[in-house]
Amino acid sequence: MAFESSEIQTLIDLGLTSVQARVYLTLTRYGPSKITSISKQSKIARPDVYRTLSKLHELSLVEQMVETPIRFRAIPIEKGVEALLHRKTQEYEILKKDSELLLNAFSSKENTKEIQTEDSLFVLIPKKEAVIKRQIEAVQETKKSIDVVLSWNRFYHGTELFDQHYKKAIDRKVYVRFIVENPPSEKLKDEALSTHNNDFCKMRFIKENPKAVQDYKSGIKESLNFLIGKVMQKTNKRADFKTAREVLEKLIL
Repeated sequence: MAFESSEIQTLIDLGLTSVQARVYLTLTRYGPSKITSISKQSKIARPDVYRTLSKLHELSLVEQMVETPIRFRAIPIEKGVEALLHRKTQEYEILKKDSELLLNAFSSKENTKEIQTEDSLFVLIPKKEAVIKRQIEAVQETKKSIDVVLSWNRFYHGTELFDQHYKKAIDRKVYVRFIVENPPSEKLKDEALSTHNNDFCKMRFIKENPKAVQDYKSGIKESLNFLIGKVMQKTNKRADFKTAREVLEKLIL
């Protein structure tokens, strides 16, 4: 009998591994069983079943029956889930106390004030979706200006998610500047400019290499050399190096 992926995932969320979840579910479905039978029904190799049963026994989810041949049985699923939930709750309480100790220790340090975002001149928005919450918090906390460097695709698809937060920042007199990769059409560019250009919001478009621009603005000065190299490549090395640097610095700033 195959197990529902949701059943296995629930047990994984409760702290078991995938193999442990499958062995435990096998015993709850088929009742007391020998290792050979467990291996066959769960489609897990016998050596792995041996190791898994030992761990499940430590967790009080499986019992070894005193008989020959040796068989194993699972405690009822209701009690098993209850035990795992209790274990998770204990882990959470320990983690909560440790977190409170960490925050108390951190807040007592004198250098904490030096990293407050409210004194920042600008915030460069990170790329990964995993930090969307941090991105929104950065926009909400910034007091002076925000520089947002994006590819066109990320700007276009992120507008609905972030625009409301940028508008609130602008209402607070925070200066917002977008540096965005050129869109695929002039119509899209005009639409973007019509909604993102006012006294406290400006937008500039660059044809390529927005990542290098973002790196330079975040302090990686070597990225400017990369951009100068691109200028030299486009002009067949006819551009003056010093002039190219000065122009790029003005455009980026």
